[in-house]
Amino acid sequence: MRTLIAYASKHGSARNCARLLADSLSGETTLCNLSRDKAPDPAGFDQVIVGGSIYIGKVRPEVTKYLTRYQAELLTKKLGLFICCMATGPDADAQLKAAFPNELQAHAAYAGCLGGGFTFSDMNWLERKMILAITNKTPGAQPVSGKEDIDNLDREAISRLAAAFNL
Repeated sequence: MRTLIAYASKHGSARNCARLLADSLSGETTLCNLSRDKAPDPAGFDQVIVGGSIYIGKVRPEVTKYLTRYQAELLTKKLGLFICCMATGPDADAQLKAAFPNELQAHAAYAGCLGGGFTFSDMNWLERKMILAITNKTPGAQPVSGKEDIDNLDREAISRLAAAFNL
C-alpha cells in the first residue's frame, strides 16, 4: 500500500503529526511538506492523507491550493484529512469543517483534529504577541506565557487516523 501524507506546517505541529502518523502506517509512506516541496500528483498513491495547521481560523494556503488542484483525483482515493489547532470540542469541529471542501469531507475515511502546539521559540515577536492576545482572551482557553513551547498533539487521534489507514 502506497500512502502519501501531504501537509503544510509553519512552526512544526502539522509536520510532527505527519511524522508520527508516517511512523504508524504500514506499507510505503511518502511525506510531502507542501510549504517547501513540489506537490506530488496523488495518482501514484493508493491512499492520501492531507493536513495542515490552522492560523487565524484557516488552514495553510498550500493545503487549500493542493486540494483544489487535485480534488477530482482525491475523490478516487482513500482519503484522510486533518488539522492541527489548539481548539477543542465544537470549536475544533468548526475549524475542521471550514478547512476542507464539503465534498472531500464527505468522501474522507477519516477527518479530524490532531491537536496542536505553540512553538514560541520559532516565532517572531509579532507572532508571539498575536498568539498571546488571542489565546489569553479566548474563553476556556488555557492561559499561556509565551516563554515555553506547548505540545498538545493528540496522540490518540493520530493513532485512530493511522488505524483507519492500516486496514
